[in-house]
Parts: sequence; structure tokens; C-alpha cells
Amino acid sequence: MARTIDQIKESITSEYLAQREVQIKYGITPGTKWEDAFSKVSIENIIFYVVASALYVVERLLDTHIDKVNAMLDERMPHTLRWYRDKTMAFIYGAPLITDSDKFDTSNWSEQDIENGKVVKFASATENPQTSQIDIKVATEGNTGREPLSSEQCSKLATYLNRIKDAGVAINIINKKPSEISVKLDVTYDALQNKTSIEKNIESAVKDYVENLPFNGEYTNSGLIDAVQSVPGVIDAYITKATETIDNGTNDIGAWESPEAGYYKCGDTKIDMTAR
Repeated sequence: MARTIDQIKESITSEYLAQREVQIKYGITPGTKWEDAFSKVSIENIIFYVVASALYVVERLLDTHIDKVNAMLDERMPHTLRWYRDKTMAFIYGAPLITDSDKFDTSNWSEQDIENGKVVKFASATENPQTSQIDIKVATEGNTGREPLSSEQCSKLATYLNRIKDAGVAINIINKKPSEISVKLDVTYDALQNKTSIEKNIESAVKDYVENLPFNGEYTNSGLIDAVQSVPGVIDAYITKATETIDNGTNDIGAWESPEAGYYKCGDTKIDMTAR
């Protein structure tokens, strides 16, 4: 990434002033800063500014060249999971694809229209070893947090991905409502503090942990306990039961669980409080 003109000038003037011959020539002491030795209108300052400007142009040209080379490599090489994830995030609902391209034609769209069209707010791409497919989990942002795309949005997303994917690659879009995690907790709290307040803060901490995990990030009992124990007034806590509800079925959670939809909602939180 190209440095700024000031950064380049600072680099070369520092090296220049570090030379013993220069210090003797100008009668300056080691460690003197450039701006303390030369005025802004001095011929030396002007020369070094011109040199720094020229080097800045060269570095920008090199950056542009690197970007073009990387773009060419992306077009020629099989795409990575990250590429599929990034392309899913780049989907613009309602916009047409440029012919023979994986980019959308938004020439007549305003910036706000483009932003509104980017309905995929969360996405992940993983390879499924059982099916040899790429599982792409998606979600949008609603009034209550993460939620599925509409059926129409998901259908157009599938069409878009099937047009730009590598030949022979099978894609499976997972666009589902989140499963719910419910927990039962035994909590020991400071008897000198307000029980009701602590209990409400614990419920908030559980909800915040469950619903703000990284997209497609694993839920862990240890992570939830860490969140609960960070609540002021909590002395100790442990989980007596944790369950996940998926499509009306409920499963017990051991140490961890991976989200089928890519994200979770918080279900019931039951807390047994013991004062100490």
C-alpha cells in the first residue's frame, strides 16, 4: 500500500540528516528534526518534497499494477470459500448482472438504492464433506436482529450464485430461521447486592452472548459462563442444562454447538439464585 507523500519525505529526510557529512556541512547536531533545520521555502525542502511526490506516484502505480494482477489471477484460478462468501455479500437485489461478468450494473442506481439492495448482511461459506457442496448460510438484518431473507430474495440470490460459480461446483444456500438456545443456570451472588437487578443483568448477558456470536460461530457453554460471570455481583455460575430447539425438536447441548442457520436466538433462561 502506497505511503503518503509526508511519510516518504520523512523517511528520506531522516536518512539524509543521519549522515555525518551532512551534519558537518550544515552545522547541525545529531537528532535534529528536518523542520528545525530547514524552512518550508528552502531549496532543500522543495527538492525533497518533489522527490517524495515522484516516489508517491511510483508507489501508487505499483499498487494499481498489483491490484490488476490479483484480479487476473482471481479470474483464472478456482475460487476460494472466501470468494464465495464475499460474492454472496456483494449480491444486490433487483440489479442486473453486467454481461459475462460477476458484477452488477448499478449505473442508474443511487448510493442509497445500492445500499438498500444489499440485502445479505451476514454470510458464511463452508465445504460440506458429506455432500461435496459449498454450504452458504445467509441472513439479513431486521427490526429484531438477524433474520432470513425473503423467499424472493433467496431465489434471486441462488440464480446469481449459479451464474458466477465455478463450473462443476454445487452450491447449497441455507436461509433458515435461527434455532433457539435455552439454558438453566445455578448462580451464586453477592448477598449485599440487589438480587432482582443481578438476575435481569444475567438474562441480558445470556441474550447478548447468544444473539451476537460471530455469524456461523459456535456456541459454547464456557463462553456463556464467562459472559454470566462478568455480571457485577455474580460470584459463581454453572449451567445445569442447555438445549437447542430446531424445527420444533429439542436437543441437549454438550460443550458446544454449531448453528444450523448460522445464528441463534435466545430462548428461555431460568436462573436459580443463591446468596452468599
